[in-house]
Amino acid sequence: MPGNPYSPPGSRVDEPPGPPRPPQVTRACQILWAVIALSVAVMHPEVSGEWWVLPDEAGAKWMVIMVAVALAWVAAYVVLVWLVGQRQNWARWMLLAAVAASTLFGMYDFESYLAETPLAALASLLFTLLEIWAFALLFFGPGAQWFRQAD
Repeated sequence: MPGNPYSPPGSRVDEPPGPPRPPQVTRACQILWAVIALSVAVMHPEVSGEWWVLPDEAGAKWMVIMVAVALAWVAAYVVLVWLVGQRQNWARWMLLAAVAASTLFGMYDFESYLAETPLAALASLLFTLLEIWAFALLFFGPGAQWFRQAD
Protein backbone atom coordinates (compact mmCIF):
# COMPACT_ATOMS: atom_id res chain seq x y z
CA MET A 1 0.00 0.00 0.00
CA PRO A 2 1.55 3.34 -1.07
CA GLY A 3 0.90 5.51 1.98
CA ASN A 4 -1.21 6.04 5.03
CA PRO A 5 -4.93 5.89 4.16
CA TYR A 6 -5.69 8.10 7.16
CA SER A 7 -3.46 11.03 6.13
CA PRO A 8 -5.14 14.28 5.00
CA PRO A 9 -5.39 15.00 1.30
CA GLY A 10 -2.30 16.49 -0.31
CA SER A 11 -3.98 19.08 -2.48
CA ARG A 12 -2.96 22.76 -2.53
CA VAL A 13 -5.31 25.07 -0.69
CA ASP A 14 -3.51 28.41 -1.05
CA GLU A 15 -4.14 30.93 -3.82
CA PRO A 16 -2.09 30.72 -6.99
CA PRO A 17 0.60 33.37 -7.37
CA GLY A 18 -0.33 36.56 -9.19
CA PRO A 19 1.17 37.72 -12.45
CA PRO A 20 4.88 38.53 -12.40
CA ARG A 21 5.97 42.08 -11.69
CA PRO A 22 6.24 44.08 -14.93
CA PRO A 23 9.64 45.51 -15.85
CA GLN A 24 8.15 49.03 -15.54
CA VAL A 25 7.49 48.50 -11.82
CA THR A 26 10.96 47.06 -11.31
CA ARG A 27 12.46 50.09 -13.08
CA ALA A 28 10.35 52.50 -10.99
CA CYS A 29 11.50 50.84 -7.77
CA GLN A 30 15.13 51.00 -8.93
CA ILE A 31 14.72 54.71 -9.64
CA LEU A 32 13.18 55.32 -6.22
CA TRP A 33 15.94 53.34 -4.46
CA ALA A 34 18.52 55.45 -6.31
CA VAL A 35 16.74 58.64 -5.23
CA ILE A 36 16.90 57.50 -1.60
CA ALA A 37 20.61 56.69 -1.76
CA LEU A 38 21.52 59.88 -3.58
CA SER A 39 19.35 62.04 -1.30
CA VAL A 40 21.21 60.76 1.74
CA ALA A 41 24.53 61.43 -0.01
CA VAL A 42 23.46 65.00 -0.84
CA MET A 43 23.01 65.71 2.88
CA HIS A 44 26.82 65.66 3.21
CA PRO A 45 28.24 69.09 4.19
CA GLU A 46 30.40 69.20 1.05
CA VAL A 47 27.18 69.36 -1.00
CA SER A 48 24.53 70.88 1.26
CA GLY A 49 26.79 73.30 3.07
CA GLU A 50 27.58 73.38 6.74
CA TRP A 51 23.98 73.19 7.92
CA TRP A 52 25.11 71.38 11.06
CA VAL A 53 27.10 74.37 12.38
CA LEU A 54 24.82 76.24 14.74
CA PRO A 55 25.59 79.35 16.80
CA ASP A 56 23.90 78.49 20.09
CA GLU A 57 22.30 75.76 22.17
CA ALA A 58 18.76 76.52 20.95
CA GLY A 59 19.97 76.05 17.40
CA ALA A 60 21.52 72.72 18.37
CA LYS A 61 18.17 71.51 19.70
CA TRP A 62 16.51 72.61 16.46
CA MET A 63 19.14 70.72 14.46
CA VAL A 64 18.48 67.52 16.43
CA ILE A 65 14.77 67.83 15.64
CA MET A 66 15.48 68.42 11.95
CA VAL A 67 17.84 65.44 11.73
CA ALA A 68 15.26 63.24 13.47
CA VAL A 69 12.56 64.38 11.02
CA ALA A 70 14.89 63.74 8.07
CA LEU A 71 15.70 60.23 9.34
CA ALA A 72 12.01 59.49 9.91
CA TRP A 73 11.24 60.67 6.36
CA VAL A 74 13.98 58.45 4.91
CA ALA A 75 12.74 55.46 6.92
CA ALA A 76 9.14 56.01 5.78
CA TYR A 77 10.28 56.42 2.16
CA VAL A 78 12.29 53.18 2.36
CA VAL A 79 9.36 51.23 3.79
CA LEU A 80 6.93 52.61 1.22
CA VAL A 81 9.24 51.84 -1.72
CA TRP A 82 9.71 48.31 -0.42
CA LEU A 83 5.94 47.86 -0.07
CA VAL A 84 5.36 49.23 -3.59
CA GLY A 85 7.73 46.52 -4.84
CA GLN A 86 5.61 44.00 -2.91
CA ARG A 87 2.49 45.11 -4.85
CA GLN A 88 0.83 47.09 -2.07
CA ASN A 89 -1.40 49.54 -3.92
CA TRP A 90 -2.04 51.70 -0.85
CA ALA A 91 1.74 52.19 -0.45
CA ARG A 92 1.95 53.46 -4.04
CA TRP A 93 -0.66 56.12 -3.25
CA MET A 94 0.91 57.01 0.12
CA LEU A 95 4.31 57.41 -1.51
CA LEU A 96 2.82 59.64 -4.19
CA ALA A 97 1.12 61.81 -1.56
CA ALA A 98 4.27 62.03 0.58
CA VAL A 99 6.51 62.94 -2.36
CA ALA A 100 3.98 65.48 -3.66
CA ALA A 101 3.75 67.13 -0.23
CA SER A 102 7.53 67.26 0.24
CA THR A 103 7.96 68.64 -3.28
CA LEU A 104 5.43 71.40 -2.59
CA PHE A 105 7.21 72.31 0.65
CA GLY A 106 10.56 72.21 -1.17
CA MET A 107 9.31 74.57 -3.87
CA TYR A 108 8.59 77.17 -1.18
CA ASP A 109 12.31 77.54 -0.32
CA PHE A 110 13.83 76.52 -3.64
CA GLU A 111 15.04 79.99 -4.63
CA SER A 112 16.97 80.54 -1.38
CA TYR A 113 18.16 76.92 -1.46
CA LEU A 114 19.50 77.51 -4.98
CA ALA A 115 21.29 80.70 -3.87
CA GLU A 116 22.87 79.11 -0.77
CA THR A 117 23.72 75.60 -1.99
CA PRO A 118 23.28 75.39 -5.76
CA LEU A 119 24.60 71.83 -6.10
CA ALA A 120 22.17 70.49 -3.51
CA ALA A 121 19.29 72.44 -5.06
CA LEU A 122 20.04 71.08 -8.53
CA ALA A 123 20.30 67.57 -7.09
CA SER A 124 16.89 68.08 -5.48
CA LEU A 125 15.47 69.14 -8.83
CA LEU A 126 16.98 66.05 -10.46
CA PHE A 127 15.46 63.83 -7.74
CA THR A 128 12.05 65.37 -8.39
CA LEU A 129 12.34 64.62 -12.10
CA LEU A 130 13.39 61.03 -11.36
CA GLU A 131 10.43 60.60 -9.01
CA ILE A 132 8.06 61.92 -11.68
CA TRP A 133 9.46 59.33 -14.07
CA ALA A 134 9.06 56.55 -11.48
CA PHE A 135 5.47 57.55 -10.72
CA ALA A 136 4.65 57.63 -14.44
CA LEU A 137 5.86 54.03 -14.62
CA LEU A 138 3.82 53.06 -11.55
CA PHE A 139 0.57 54.85 -12.42
CA PHE A 140 0.32 54.33 -16.19
CA GLY A 141 0.46 51.33 -18.53
CA PRO A 142 1.50 47.89 -17.31
CA GLY A 143 2.52 49.19 -13.88
CA ALA A 144 -0.96 50.55 -13.15
CA GLN A 145 -2.57 47.39 -14.51
CA TRP A 146 -0.41 45.20 -12.26
CA PHE A 147 -1.57 47.10 -9.18
CA ARG A 148 -5.23 47.02 -10.31
CA GLN A 149 -5.07 43.23 -10.66
CA ALA A 150 -4.04 42.97 -7.01
CA ASP A 151 -7.28 44.56 -5.76
